[in-house]
Amino acid sequence: MFTPTQVLRTLAPMKTLLACGAVATLVCINGCTADSSNASTKASTNKPGAHSDSLARIINTLADQYVAEYFKYYPEQATLSGAPFGDADRITDNSATALAAFRAAEDSLQTRVHAIDTAQLGDRAEVVTYRILAETVDNSVALRVCRNELWKVDASPNSWQAVLTETADQQRVGSVAWRALAVKRAQEVARYVDTEILNLRMGVAQGYTATRSAVEAVVKQLDGMQTAQVDSSPFMSPANRDSSPAFRQQLADVVTNKIDPAVKRYRAFLLTEYLPKARKVVGVSANPNGVECYRASVKFHSTVDIAADSVYKLGLTVGAGLAAEMKDIAKKDFAGNDLKTLLKDIRHNPKYAFTTRKEIRDSSRAAIDRAKAAIPKWFGIQPKAGVEIREYPEFRQIGGAPGESLAPGPDGSPAIFLINTYDPTQKNRATQEALAFHEGTPGHGLQQAIAVEAKGTNPISKYFFSSGFGEGWALYAEGLAD
Repeated sequence: MFTPTQVLRTLAPMKTLLACGAVATLVCINGCTADSSNASTKASTNKPGAHSDSLARIINTLADQYVAEYFKYYPEQATLSGAPFGDADRITDNSATALAAFRAAEDSLQTRVHAIDTAQLGDRAEVVTYRILAETVDNSVALRVCRNELWKVDASPNSWQAVLTETADQQRVGSVAWRALAVKRAQEVARYVDTEILNLRMGVAQGYTATRSAVEAVVKQLDGMQTAQVDSSPFMSPANRDSSPAFRQQLADVVTNKIDPAVKRYRAFLLTEYLPKARKVVGVSANPNGVECYRASVKFHSTVDIAADSVYKLGLTVGAGLAAEMKDIAKKDFAGNDLKTLLKDIRHNPKYAFTTRKEIRDSSRAAIDRAKAAIPKWFGIQPKAGVEIREYPEFRQIGGAPGESLAPGPDGSPAIFLINTYDPTQKNRATQEALAFHEGTPGHGLQQAIAVEAKGTNPISKYFFSSGFGEGWALYAEGLAD
């Protein structure tokens, strides 16, 4: 964690870098190209020759192929990322057969990617495309050691209950054709949920399980998902945003007769069959190849290949630095209270908490608006897309969803900052404001808007989120807002 002064010194050059369209992996890894004409001019004056043109086309073709294969397999991710790919009437075929087919295509593409010698490209922009592509494919292949498909039970934003309900909320409606696609996609949910049960059974047989605490958290979410009134189901979002009574009835029939029974089957399976076998040890090392899985996961999310004990030691160092910063703040601004006492007071004193749900919404909006007004001072790019604030579905709020960002669209449609207003007296004002800067502006919402609106960049740099870069940007954004 950086001090405010360090953050400002770190970010001060960013305005120049972004404004100049620098072709640097750190800045451009997620499509942050400010001036495509400058970048293309630089590339044209430095390319080695005709061979580089051919190689650039090959790289862009391979990147396009991977994007197409990915969104073909994960069509709901296209909806959530605002990407103009994927079928709006399908969700992932999560069967073992379909996963094997996707991985075979991924293996073939990886071989072709590694056969490329980028030295021929000089400093062309396609070098960045290549690095993003190679990193994405390599990390995806390496992560297979975890066998996540066999023990995927969690209450996080990556869980099926989060992804599929958010997909329903983002599903396009408003015409006969779009309504038909929405109904067809909803009909896929029960198949997906039942296949998850089969996958988890295979996982148990092979020694892979989720933690007991994760299973219990998911059961709590599923309880909240089951509503007495069908109109309150999160899967009814498409109908709630449309004017057609016939469409509403069609979707209600799917929710009542297919989705709800499948969710009940899944819940019963978790409680009666899976929970007794779920692992009590939190660490993934309890699963087969757990140590290798942890290292692959660190690489996948951070792009850095380091061992678990190195992460732990780094955490201790960073934690000590944060504690020192907080002690200074406590001394200067809180009458010298010791840190332990101060943190306890901040967490539990009602004066630091909200009193109503509306206060949380208003505070989040005010923070985003203040940040938006300050953006021109720090960033050379002001994208069209703003940030819209929405509340999570109630079942996810009750389950403790902390807040997240959904990507904006290339047409300037806004990023979505999802907030949790449940039980406001237990939510800290300072934490919520920092969350708004992290998830909204100048954090993920701004960074992703710059990426998707950039001209002349490959779709892989627009719609694929790099955690190492994206979360780093959002952390700096919190410090900049400070």
